[in-house]
Amino acid sequence: MTISRATFGVLWLSLFINHRFAVADSAPAPTLNRNAPHCITLQDPLDPKASFSWTSHRIVGGKTRKYKQKNLCAFTVYDPSCRRMPDDPFEPSVKFAWGPRVDQVDNEHLPERNLCVATSVPKSLMRSVTVLTEAQKLQYEIPPKQVAFANFAHHHRFWIASLDLAGVDEVYAQVEDFQIKGNPWDSIPIKFYAGHFELRYKMKPGFEVQLYEQDHSSTPEARLTRKVLRVRNLLSSVESVGPENNLVFSPVEGVNPVYGEVYRLLSMDERYETMVNELHHPVDQFRLALTTGQKKRLLGNAISLSHFYQMNFPYYTLLRSCATEAYKLLDFTVGEHYTRAQRNWIRTVGLTGVYPILGEQALRHRGLVVGPHVDPNLEVDQDYLQDYRANLADDPSFRPDEPASPLTLY
Repeated sequence: MTISRATFGVLWLSLFINHRFAVADSAPAPTLNRNAPHCITLQDPLDPKASFSWTSHRIVGGKTRKYKQKNLCAFTVYDPSCRRMPDDPFEPSVKFAWGPRVDQVDNEHLPERNLCVATSVPKSLMRSVTVLTEAQKLQYEIPPKQVAFANFAHHHRFWIASLDLAGVDEVYAQVEDFQIKGNPWDSIPIKFYAGHFELRYKMKPGFEVQLYEQDHSSTPEARLTRKVLRVRNLLSSVESVGPENNLVFSPVEGVNPVYGEVYRLLSMDERYETMVNELHHPVDQFRLALTTGQKKRLLGNAISLSHFYQMNFPYYTLLRSCATEAYKLLDFTVGEHYTRAQRNWIRTVGLTGVYPILGEQALRHRGLVVGPHVDPNLEVDQDYLQDYRANLADDPSFRPDEPASPLTLY
């Protein structure tokens, strides 16, 4: 038996409402943040009223007690013991600062390393970007008018990326469909489907993203003499990341803040290797009806927000997911042009649109997709596949037969 997207969306909305009301009705409790002296108060520019709640189990007097807690402090904190790549100056090296994982480490007296966030697991590439200063750009001879940032993921490695925002040609929304598997889903005689929602930016010819060596194991002179790679297609994608000792994502656990939220910038090739070559998932593409200025601002905002957010916010399956954050980015960039009816839809019925596989409906109600759906699926998009094959030939050091880590889940 297969459950339809619409039915699953209704089930999801019911769970969303129940969770949202449960959070709203819970009384604030004292925070257990162990890093309170170093607490950075969070302020989400796209969601100023954001608050984070979770159920905490604490051992008090030999008994386990249950608490409902709220926290507005940064979800991760720097810890030098989490450093794994000493030659990478842009490695985040952070651990979880509060939430159920911290409670578990405290209550069960587990090693602190269990809290290190998996930002440097081989081939997982789960980091937000860091925008380079003008002085840092000079080290790579990057023109001042270009935007440059570190931790761009491509071919299972991190790179310094530079681009001209005026070079954005087209923007697509991509929706990856896949069946939810594993325990307890395999024991249910109904097939449940989920998805991942992300934004793809295709650059104009001559405006490709330029990639420079990020590893500082060699001298600056040696890095500059190496070949600069170029990619034409890049993505902005919001994803979850867990600790190094537990890379498996659970959407049920994700109702509570047990995962960090990463605002990734990566090449289309990096995603294609996982979504299509390895997992064989279908990926729908929807060309967005944006003006030239909106395309430029959308990519610029994606980079700026990734730099701002880092991993300071928790990931929530229902409230802060790949889809919710992508729509926030779109609404923040182009929402001033929405009609009153579109705004009312977003505030009411539009809640179902944060479910990824209902992405087309959410985009159409915003007026961002018009007319019949004619864009090819990614796996048969010959325009992209031509670039993909050229990029493989351009980077002889990359071996596509090495699969990416299963950490790249949603």
